[in-house]
Amino acid sequence: MDDTSNQYKMKNLLFLILSSILFNACTQTIEVIFDNKFQPSLEYTTEMVSTSKNKVNFTDPEEQINNIKSSGIKLPMIIEGSTSMTSTIKTFELEEDSTFKAKMTYDNVKSIQVQNGERTEKESPIAGMQIEGFYNSLNKFKIDTIISDKIDDATRQALTYTIENVQNQINFPDYPLKIGDSFEQEIPMNIPVAGISNVGIVIKTTYELANISGNIATFDFDQDIQLNMDIEQTTVSATGSGTGTSQFNLSKKFIMKHEADLTIELEMQVEELKVNAEISAISSQNVTIK
Repeated sequence: MDDTSNQYKMKNLLFLILSSILFNACTQTIEVIFDNKFQPSLEYTTEMVSTSKNKVNFTDPEEQINNIKSSGIKLPMIIEGSTSMTSTIKTFELEEDSTFKAKMTYDNVKSIQVQNGERTEKESPIAGMQIEGFYNSLNKFKIDTIISDKIDDATRQALTYTIENVQNQINFPDYPLKIGDSFEQEIPMNIPVAGISNVGIVIKTTYELANISGNIATFDFDQDIQLNMDIEQTTVSATGSGTGTSQFNLSKKFIMKHEADLTIELEMQVEELKVNAEISAISSQNVTIK
């Protein structure tokens, strides 16, 4: 092999190395403002699957535990569940006042629960439900009517409040982010526990922009669980953590994929009875836009 050939290969190698360095440097300095918004004249189909495993045990006093066992309850109580849901949001043309109408349809909503080996499967009452409304100039959904013969007035009110007030899965900051930047978000949550009021917790999530590849920005996140309550005559402690990823489509301005794995540990004392609970939950959500 002559010197000319060696020099040509070296130049190609140096060019590839420099190109890689420049590309990585440019990618690292790209800054993007993220704003998760529904757009007019599109159809959003969301497929969500979540699974959970709850393990509940009682440790003291022995007499009460024996009474629980004698009633036929196996300890620890193991409750496993899964929920799958397919929903569609169809948006219509943009109006002159920057609003647009939309229709939500909950196509399939099914849940399965297995408690100590006994399996039950049922369809949610919101399956087949349709919600008509509009997105205002701030891209917040406002409900006009809920079409369903399976839900009562209390459920309608709860759905209206939830849908109108909890719409964005991630509240992005209003400033640009580059790879390596992070931000935090806190979400309150209630966990139902038999025998006492709901246990209130706060899920603190730290998102980090991990990568931008083509049209997709990927966020990694960590979660930390904190107690957010004070129940009379009850001592409660709560700890937990979680991890996950979320993918944002830059051209569609929407979160297309979200996956989370969360574990929560609760310790409670209800009067004399000591209760330990461990909750593991895995969820995934995928969105198709057309």
